[in-house]
Amino acid sequence: EIAEAADHHPDMHINYTRVTFICSTHSEGGVTDKDIRLARQIEQAFASHST
Repeated sequence: EIAEAADHHPDMHINYTRVTFICSTHSEGGVTDKDIRLARQIEQAFASHST
């Protein structure tokens, strides 16, 4: 939902104990302010759901 609302779609990798999101803008060749905002929103969402 967060990525859809931002119209930005990070790569997501899931393994046994970890979920990793990679936020970058391919057309810009790296990390942009939009990527940083999305990463912060994802971190806040996970922080509010962790135990």
